[in-house]
Amino acid sequence: AMNKAIKLSRCEWLIFMNCGDTFYNNEVLKDVSLVLKKNNEKPDIIYGKTLFRYKSVFLKSIPLPISKIEKEMVFCHQSSFVLSEILKNNLFDLQYKYAADYVMMRKLYFQKKEFLYLDLYISVFNQVEGSTLNNFVRSARERYSVHEKNKSFLAKIKLELYIIRMAIGIIIKRIIPEELSEKIFVNKYSDRIVEYEEK
Repeated sequence: AMNKAIKLSRCEWLIFMNCGDTFYNNEVLKDVSLVLKKNNEKPDIIYGKTLFRYKSVFLKSIPLPISKIEKEMVFCHQSSFVLSEILKNNLFDLQYKYAADYVMMRKLYFQKKEFLYLDLYISVFNQVEGSTLNNFVRSARERYSVHEKNKSFLAKIKLELYIIRMAIGIIIKRIIPEELSEKIFVNKYSDRIVEYEEK
């Protein structure tokens, strides 16, 4: 679907939003445009900060240094704009269901495309509730496969241990009362929780 949208697009920039995701506020597009004009910037990819929404709780997320994209996704896909011309020549790899956005951005990084970080909140990402354990395992294995050729047997073992640890966490979360689960969540991420009024 994303590739079809890219092929049909007639605009200069593209951003992808999933169901439940929104711009941070009604001024995002104007703010991004003003920054680009003010600094006379002409990047290939623009990215910024994200708020992750878990029910009624909002967690701030600031991108990691772009150089770390060699190993992991450093910003939220929903908080990035890419020149449509670039995407038309670099469609999403359909063999990846969960890591297509990461594979795409990593590919553009190695193509020496210019990434520009803006110190602005771009989107509110709706952390989908009810993700199945099966989907989580597939996602973890898919992200690992991006680097599989350069990974050792030890890295494979670490991946399996990570999956087991996270799977136990998901199972426990489903067993304990929802109220207790939310308290544990809030306590764990207290330093990232922010007040946000939906606009």
